[in-house]
Amino acid sequence: MHNTIDQHAEDIRTFNRFYTGHIGALNQHLLNSPFNLTECRILFEVSENNNLTAANLSRSLQLDKAHISRILRKFKSLDMLEEHPGEKDRREKTLHLTTKGVEVYSGLNQASHDEMANVLQNLNKEDQLSLVQAMQHIESLLTGKKAKTPTIIIRQHRPGDIGQIISGHAKLYTSEYGWDETFEGMVAGLAGKFLDAHDISKERCWVAEQQGRIVGSAFVVDAGNNQSQLRMLFVDKSARGFGIGKQLLSECLRFAKGAGFKSMKLWTIDILLAARRLYEAEGFTLHSENKHHSFGVDLVSQIWERDL
Repeated sequence: MHNTIDQHAEDIRTFNRFYTGHIGALNQHLLNSPFNLTECRILFEVSENNNLTAANLSRSLQLDKAHISRILRKFKSLDMLEEHPGEKDRREKTLHLTTKGVEVYSGLNQASHDEMANVLQNLNKEDQLSLVQAMQHIESLLTGKKAKTPTIIIRQHRPGDIGQIISGHAKLYTSEYGWDETFEGMVAGLAGKFLDAHDISKERCWVAEQQGRIVGSAFVVDAGNNQSQLRMLFVDKSARGFGIGKQLLSECLRFAKGAGFKSMKLWTIDILLAARRLYEAEGFTLHSENKHHSFGVDLVSQIWERDL
């Protein structure tokens, strides 16, 4: 019986075998070139790093010095590589691509880019983003370096956005909280009402967009009596941890105050703890609670309010 670490180790090995085969890393020649994976990687390192020495290459790539030397001799014989005296220590020899080497590397680099682009073309935008984020997460876990913060755009909605917002809400609350399709119906009704007749001077919808994909939204609507209402604030689980909810809420508060509202209220559920912390941080206070059965589960709904 394997323990957890043993099983995980086997799972990783299985993935490694799949991925190296998928990208052709085991082929004798990579990217239809006369070079193998190690040789292409060395070309990349020499191209991207100034003052690189053979010893540096051996350490960074964890390759035998003799193996490195054989590859460098091959590149020199092909007039792709030359050595210059080091800037700090002229006894050291730094590696540089020749004009021919630059041309060869540029072609390999473009071929590698095109190959990855062809792989991504078989995936929709959501799956492309998930794949890239998964790879970034793996790198972050194994190196201890924080994953790169993705570019997030907060903008007003455009035609076609509302359907994605409804879908995003339904998928999120079904997968995380087990709510049934009546929740999707409620969100669709609220969104449809907004589209049918909203006063642009007092009602707006904002979306958070990441690489062309909507990963969050928030609405401000007129609740009457000089009070605005925050509706349908959500952040997709793939985009959490980057402050998107705070950005959306701040935009809603700024707009509502500028539109002349005196206060803002919102409806939420007590189990949404992250949302509660966000509302409290922005000055909202709990106004009322109500137990009920909705969306196929027992819930405690809450009304929160704050002055503007």
